[in-house]
Amino acid sequence: MINEDTGITWDEYLEIFKKQEWEKEILIHNALMSGDEQRAREIIDIECGNLLHQQQRMLLIFAQDFKDPFILYDLIISVYINDGYYFPKKLIQIAKRLSKQIPESQRLKGLPEGDVITVWRGTDCQALRTDISWTTDKKTAVWFANRHRKNEGCGNVWEATIQRDKIIAYTNERGEKEIIQHINVKNVHLLDIGPEEWKRCLEEREKEVTSKTEY
Repeated sequence: MINEDTGITWDEYLEIFKKQEWEKEILIHNALMSGDEQRAREIIDIECGNLLHQQQRMLLIFAQDFKDPFILYDLIISVYINDGYYFPKKLIQIAKRLSKQIPESQRLKGLPEGDVITVWRGTDCQALRTDISWTTDKKTAVWFANRHRKNEGCGNVWEATIQRDKIIAYTNERGEKEIIQHINVKNVHLLDIGPEEWKRCLEEREKEVTSKTEY
């Protein structure tokens, strides 16, 4: 199949992509071998795109070569935020291990106070303890569940709790008040949200998104 804009086939495009990826591998390798981990981080985080999960693949290749836990932890979280779909289990396990070395002021900046945090997840069917992303904002979970209802015909909101010191990271970079975790949520249960509350959550979520966009 030929792309009308570029005039090249998908197979030809893949060959170009592979060549560019191979060149990036060399740059990352050289940066790490010279001890410039910050440069290696920049190549993976900024210069590698999320097309075909390129950032994830580069991280899988080179994670073991990073010596600075702060750089590697920050890079894994950044790549997850950029490209979290089908995120490799190995990488989230590394982030979980490294999180113990990261100060809470950096790892959980902006997270509400409390030793036990209530979190929600909006998904198509069932929420699992292995699911990485949860949110501290129920309205956000309802929004995700509603999107699943529209696309897949099924969407539910699940509630759980997690110990503060078990959270890998907290980020609001995408406006989703997101908890990143690995098999540490407890008391997972399905919420029975009535139509009025469901509608109210969606309306309030829409207002928040609109106000941030206007700002």
